[in-house]
Amino acid sequence: MQAILWRFTRINVLLVLTISFGLGQRVPAEAWAFDKEYSKWSEVLENFVSNGLVDYRNIKKSPEALDAFLEDAKAVTRGEYDNWLTEAKIAFWINLYNAEVVRTVLWKYPFPTHPLRREGLSLRRFLYPKSSIMQIPDAFKKKTVETLGRKFSLNKIRDNVLRKEFGDPRIHFALVNASLGSPSLRGEPYLATKLDAQLEEQAGNFLEKTENCRYDAAEETLYLSSLLKTFKKDFDKSGGVLSFVRKYAPRETAEVISDETPIEWNDFDWTLNQK
Repeated sequence: MQAILWRFTRINVLLVLTISFGLGQRVPAEAWAFDKEYSKWSEVLENFVSNGLVDYRNIKKSPEALDAFLEDAKAVTRGEYDNWLTEAKIAFWINLYNAEVVRTVLWKYPFPTHPLRREGLSLRRFLYPKSSIMQIPDAFKKKTVETLGRKFSLNKIRDNVLRKEFGDPRIHFALVNASLGSPSLRGEPYLATKLDAQLEEQAGNFLEKTENCRYDAAEETLYLSSLLKTFKKDFDKSGGVLSFVRKYAPRETAEVISDETPIEWNDFDWTLNQK
């Protein structure tokens, strides 16, 4: 009798599973939770990033963690994403953008040292440093990122998603363009639970560097990174560039500038941020 009851129960359980998911079919993607702690991307950052500089050579030798994170992001569906909080969405796109930038560099790393061996026929091979992501044609325009059932370029992630949908100018200090002129790559992923504090810190860290923000008392002029000029409209929406700088720059700079302070824009350094 016990054997008969056990067999009957087992058949019922199998029947329920078959009806719920379909025998031999995969569980719907929405049933799998995306790793919002970004353990694989964290592994890359912890092992290959130091003081904002990236060890591209050794990532290229061991790309498994980077590839695994990008594959996980590729599997995220629109239905899953739509249920996330705003902070989780922003963190997702920032981490995905930065990881894709690293992968883009790895495709061409190490860069050819002779100009005639560089890819393409444009003047970029002479206008930018020999080791620069800008030596890769259309590095930011090609649709290389797959997620939510679509393909995105790096520019689309930055402009059509992060800037258009969320409008937080601090995001510009989290996105890293594989260059010394861009903000430093953090040694940890961006997380929804810490996002505000991380973005605050990134803005402050960027503006405390004299190559990005320096007030010349003799000239009564503020010298700023051209990154703030490129995305000036975003800062205008939150009170303007000078208002933003006063909030995040070192106190000795913030206290001596006003809305009338002249600005000079520093050239952007596209040299590769390699360790």
